[in-house]
Amino acid sequence: MKLAFFAKSYSGSIETIKIGQCDKQLIAIKKQMARAKGGAKQRLKQRAMTILKRKKMYEKQRDSMQAQSFNMEQVSFTTESLKD
Repeated sequence: MKLAFFAKSYSGSIETIKIGQCDKQLIAIKKQMARAKGGAKQRLKQRAMTILKRKKMYEKQRDSMQAQSFNMEQVSFTTESLKD
């Protein structure tokens, strides 16, 4: 019962929000890079790379949590099936 509740309650929303924030930051940096030149453009490019790495980390966390949630649902289903 408890496993099923947790598995259903987790939707990955925190990671999804953070991924969306990263996307917004990347769009803003892309606009700034269009106007920047020289060293400023390099700093913006480095910042964009850092944000991309962070976004990838959030995506991996979200995928991992979704997989764990799925596994818990399967365990709960199996447990309920064995009870019947």
